Amino acid sequence: MEPLWQEVRMKKVFKNWKMPEAVDIPLNYEESALTGEYDFHLKGCHLRILDIGANIGMYALWALKKYPYSKIYSYEPMPETFKYLERNTKWCRFAVEVNNKAVSIQPSLTVKYDRRYSHLAGSGGIGKEVIVEGVHPKDLPEVDLVKIDVEGEEFNIVRNLNLRTVKVIVMEIHSEEQINAIQDYLFECGFVIRSIRAPLYNIGLGIFAFQQRDLGDKFIEDVVDLKEML
Repeated sequence: MEPLWQEVRMKKVFKNWKMPEAVDIPLNYEESALTGEYDFHLKGCHLRILDIGANIGMYALWALKKYPYSKIYSYEPMPETFKYLERNTKWCRFAVEVNNKAVSIQPSLTVKYDRRYSHLAGSGGIGKEVIVEGVHPKDLPEVDLVKIDVEGEEFNIVRNLNLRTVKVIVMEIHSEEQINAIQDYLFECGFVIRSIRAPLYNIGLGIFAFQQRDLGDKFIEDVVDLKEML
């Protein structure tokens, strides 16, 4: 018998969706994430996926539909946001493992939280400062796909990840300095740029997807998606 979540449609997910209270979240915020803002037009199944900066679980739910029979490891450091992540993925806990930790090279760090975004204290912005527990990138599970959205710490995470089994990395990048450093490092590790998606709501430079030159048998081209792009 196929897992129940194989047959779940997004309309059912929306019924139980829980968004944090905030006055400035765009009306299409939920829909954009659940329809694939991190899509790079490859298909796969039985994948192991790292969701770093999981927020309230939008990417995890989309990935379950896009990549059947996969296991997702989600990391979200902010305590309040994590509550919503837990609720939104409760029905698929066998497929999504949630962790209330920050992926960081430090054992703990101070972040600012303003109900919609979180960022390192000292990097500007407003919000309540919170000390969160860290988990080193080298201690994360070995996976096939990595998704990163961490508001400026992308390079520190990428250069410390174990990339032995990783075939695709997709991340939101926020500065020219970050993209140059990440691109140079990943090129040395055998990755090439697969796609670049324009940033949503004019935040950051965009969403970049990198793939290993040899994808092996983990992914295949999503021909339907590619035709829709033409």
